[in-house]
Amino acid sequence: MSFAFVRNINKFTIDVSLISKYRSLLMGVGVINVLILHTINWLELTGLFAKLLEFLNKMVFTHGFILLSGFGILYSLRKKSSYWAFLRKRIERVWLPFVIMDIPFALFYFFIGDYTFYEMLLDISSFDYFFYGKGMWYISTTMILYFISPFIYKVIFSAHVQKAFLVRSVLFRFVCALIILSVVLMIMSKLLPNYFTLTYTAWEMFPIYLIGMYIGWMSIEGKKISIYIIILLVLFFLSTYFFKSYSTLLEWVSTVDYRVLSILLISLISNTLNKQIKFLITFFEYLGKYSLEIYVLHLLVYFFVRRLLVLLAPNTDFNVNKLIIVAFVLCISIIIAPRVQKINCTIIERLKY
Repeated sequence: MSFAFVRNINKFTIDVSLISKYRSLLMGVGVINVLILHTINWLELTGLFAKLLEFLNKMVFTHGFILLSGFGILYSLRKKSSYWAFLRKRIERVWLPFVIMDIPFALFYFFIGDYTFYEMLLDISSFDYFFYGKGMWYISTTMILYFISPFIYKVIFSAHVQKAFLVRSVLFRFVCALIILSVVLMIMSKLLPNYFTLTYTAWEMFPIYLIGMYIGWMSIEGKKISIYIIILLVLFFLSTYFFKSYSTLLEWVSTVDYRVLSILLISLISNTLNKQIKFLITFFEYLGKYSLEIYVLHLLVYFFVRRLLVLLAPNTDFNVNKLIIVAFVLCISIIIAPRVQKINCTIIERLKY
């Protein structure tokens, strides 16, 4: 009986291509993670329940967004379109929708005197994060990663070697690139400590994006992850999680490991229990379809509402109405996201002509 169990365990694998199949669902889980975490922060929730919710809630989160972006980009780069065609698509899908959504809010802050003209332009571009450490870091970071993705692909993933040596060749290049990138970021943290700390959220995403690209390559090549790799990832996560307070590197490794495990597990569960949880899958896929709009809108609307309250009702105690405001922001962001996406697409289509 025990031998049969071992044999069955040995056969257990996770098909990496399931991530591609459920990518939209994973984006939906990610945006829910973001909404819940921001709710915890905005409502200043504390205690054991808040900490437990925060831990469980970070299954995909923004790190997962970046990893899934790297995963998806590998598929796009396999189509071998020109660099400018590739970049134009990324601009149309990510940067321009953000710009269109941000312009009304940036103009509002400019006209009430919160922004100078230069600050307004930086805010609209999303690159204010790399100047002041504030703003939509996710948009600007993703765009920088898109700019360099074709070069990463050419160096690491388009290896012209015999099929027998392909896996080892790509893995070697990937590990080397990961080490070089880590060393560069370490040097940067020493040479520019204040700036690196200010913009750390963006820089920590670069290796995660690279890992996403490697997982995307594994998916395209039809690779599967064995039970032993899963056990290794779990043990690695546990060993780094309990010691993460001792090192920023251990904390980062623990975070990435948790995201990878969560993404694999969610994909596997969704595929295994597809019929039983059809409603949940449909719900998260719906959110995933509008994840960019929901992500951007809930932040823009939240800070807009807060600033508007200060202008119109300066004596209002924000803490008293905090729950109502946060609930309103989350609901309105999800409700108007499809309409906003449609408007974005219409404007972008017209800009092409």
